[in-house]
Amino acid sequence: MLERLVELKEPLTYAILSLKDGPVMLNAQEWEVIEDVIPILKPFEVMTTELSGENYPTLAMVIPLVRGLHISLVSKQMRTYLGQLLKQKLLGNLNSRFKLIEEQNPKPEFSRATLLDPRFKKLAFQHTINAENVEKSITDELSLLISENLNEENSNISETPEIQTTSNNEAVDLWGFLDDKLNTERTQVTSVSTADNILKQYFSLPHANRKSKPIDFWIKHKVLLGELFNLALKYLVIPATSVPSERIFSKAGEIMSAKRNRTHPKNLDMLIFLNKNLKQL
Repeated sequence: MLERLVELKEPLTYAILSLKDGPVMLNAQEWEVIEDVIPILKPFEVMTTELSGENYPTLAMVIPLVRGLHISLVSKQMRTYLGQLLKQKLLGNLNSRFKLIEEQNPKPEFSRATLLDPRFKKLAFQHTINAENVEKSITDELSLLISENLNEENSNISETPEIQTTSNNEAVDLWGFLDDKLNTERTQVTSVSTADNILKQYFSLPHANRKSKPIDFWIKHKVLLGELFNLALKYLVIPATSVPSERIFSKAGEIMSAKRNRTHPKNLDMLIFLNKNLKQL
């Protein structure tokens, strides 16, 4: 809105001056403030557009975009007092709202999604300790997943048909407790070492292009990275937002125009559905 206002500054001024009862025009100081705050508001528009996508996972983009937004705001040099005040307010709100975004508490999904995005991995984190904590949490979750799969495989192998005996003397297994502990220990050691090796393999691969689709990377390396593929699908998602419903609402207003004001609600629903889904095919 402000950009458009600056673009139309001269014709707006001439038009208002030509009106007998026109509104009071902005003075030079107010125009300076408007031109000063546009560059600091522009990064918010870019970030909002990036995170409003519906056809690509956006959860992993939050941390790098927040960091890029902070760097962009800090680098801006404001000429007016109101511009400087706005910059301070924006930085303060940005820090208070997103200061814990990289940490595992209370919302670990953002950091885990960023780490599992082959375009970012650890590079998007501001603090190294946060990246290390995320890696540890992913290792633990991956180890648990591998352990569950191993236990399931072992249980399938160990299943044997029961043998009916007529002997009154039941078999006594004095080594059963030790065998159970050994199997549990072996499973834990194997799962932890396997998880470490898989993550090392993942980090050793080159970073994907920033404009590429992370899901394509994981499909390509599905066999190589094993169970880590399942964790990537778990965290590389599109968080629920109100953007799609707002877009549908706007599209409904375009379809239900003045010339279509007698369209039946059922037909309107069908037109909106087709308009929304045919574009994605």
